[in-house]
Amino acid sequence: MGRVIGFDKGTRTTSKVINEKLEDIEYLLKDHYNEFLLRRIPLSSERVINAYFGNGMKEITLIKYSKKLLQEMEKRIDIERGYITHSRYVRTVNLLEDYIWVITKKKDEETKIEGKEYDIPIRMLTPDFVIGFDNYLRNLKDEEGKDLLAHNQVLKYVQRFKYFFKEAKYEYDKESNYNFPDSFIK
Repeated sequence: MGRVIGFDKGTRTTSKVINEKLEDIEYLLKDHYNEFLLRRIPLSSERVINAYFGNGMKEITLIKYSKKLLQEMEKRIDIERGYITHSRYVRTVNLLEDYIWVITKKKDEETKIEGKEYDIPIRMLTPDFVIGFDNYLRNLKDEEGKDLLAHNQVLKYVQRFKYFFKEAKYEYDKESNYNFPDSFIK
């Protein structure tokens, strides 16, 4: 890929930044190209560029997809799962939405705005998100300052989050030509 060359001090810094960005783009394009080769998907430059920009993909978000799964799960109450189990999954989604509000809220937003959806695209989830969710749950307090959730409850909510994440990840992998690393969440 081409390189930018600069001669004065200010231009060299700018050139360095531009060259680093070009290297990142080149790496991602090669990654998409190799992914197509591995999956034996017919290649074209247009297809690789579309994969790079995410064109032709619908955005899959955690909360929206989790609520869709909850609706499907609700239809199977008393067949595969009980009502109590379903209500725990609903609570997990509500806690996830609260956590997403906490990490994405604007400084002037004191309380959650009723009716506004707080969500995050699947592709934006990182191991740090999971660690943050775990910490958020561990630090929830009631009015008296006592822990709202016991250690075991926190683990159960994280486990239920994993269910939603794995299902959404599978859908995302199907839609895009990207696979989350296997080590991301087990």
